[in-house]
Amino acid sequence: MSIPSLRHVAGLCAGTHRATRTPLRVHAAVRTMASFYNRSYWDYANRTAEDIILDDLNTLEAKDKGPDVVIRSAKSVHTTMPIRLARRIIDIHHLPYGVGVNPHIQNVHDLYVDAFDSLVRFSDVRTEADEDRFARLLQSLLEKTAVILPLLSQSCPALSSGLAKPQMKQFLDSMVISRISRRLIAENHLALRAARLGTPGPIGSVRRDCDIRALAEQAYAGVRSRFPAAPALELALPADGGQRFSYVPDHVVFMLQELLTNATTAVLRHHKDTALPPINVSVFHGPNSTTFKISDMGGGIPEAIAPHVWDYAFSTADNTVEHMGFGLPMVRMYAEYFGGSCTLQTLPGHGTEIFLNLHHVDAGSLARLRSDMPTLPYAL
Repeated sequence: MSIPSLRHVAGLCAGTHRATRTPLRVHAAVRTMASFYNRSYWDYANRTAEDIILDDLNTLEAKDKGPDVVIRSAKSVHTTMPIRLARRIIDIHHLPYGVGVNPHIQNVHDLYVDAFDSLVRFSDVRTEADEDRFARLLQSLLEKTAVILPLLSQSCPALSSGLAKPQMKQFLDSMVISRISRRLIAENHLALRAARLGTPGPIGSVRRDCDIRALAEQAYAGVRSRFPAAPALELALPADGGQRFSYVPDHVVFMLQELLTNATTAVLRHHKDTALPPINVSVFHGPNSTTFKISDMGGGIPEAIAPHVWDYAFSTADNTVEHMGFGLPMVRMYAEYFGGSCTLQTLPGHGTEIFLNLHHVDAGSLARLRSDMPTLPYAL
């Protein structure tokens, strides 16, 4: 017997709703079903989402960004954002009922519905005053949806209980990839307008001069704020002076902080009564990519566990990969988004090495990037 989806359950209620034509008064777990009656999600989801052109994310000169260019950018963001949000809303609609009513999934759904409604209701961007109001809306949506990744992480137990592992990965991959692209698009526009207004700083999401040392130290500071007794960080930079590269700095900090957190947790567990060995980060800089090798002496990962560390739902408080339940697959997804990779080698009883390879984001790399995932094949 198949498990009904939220969409199926909503259909069972449709006759009464249509007959009475009364507004539904629903609690949070049923709001998703009410949203099935909004066919505009499918209308937007079936539209074409523009690809992200990497050159549009790169740092440009402020003089090249007049008010007309900023307004065109706002129009593009206003057009493409509802498409991406609608696709993810539909993906949630088609989850099995027991998964879809999970409170964390419901929170994600409601945040996306509210963002979709706000964008669709916003009038066209034609003037600088329109763009100013749109930018404030965009900033507000970025702040409100900042909790999406923690919510998805907290939903992993429910997802793993209701979906097969490949289906769960497919669902979360689509959520994460779409989120990366949406935030890149939104943040790129806000940085663009900030430069137009004379605010100091780069224009666009990509920095051509990402400082390896500064980003690594920023990521380590984030780890130390959570683990004051964290082991020391030993950073080995390229001897040839290649200490800067072109990338999205926020992505680099996020990935390094997640990996350094894993290493720190392992070392603290493995050396409870002894001096803590340092975490070593070696950086190798090439013409097209930069690789971070993160080495720890945290006891390694047991052979029985190692194959599962890339699974979204894998997490246990009884071994060295406690933090890998969502963080490690996320790091790999972020790295692969721009053509990079994240791989791992472990020696049980000794330690682990992780290789984070980041392809430089510049005009010489991919010219165009698929920026969103279509709706998933149904039913899950």
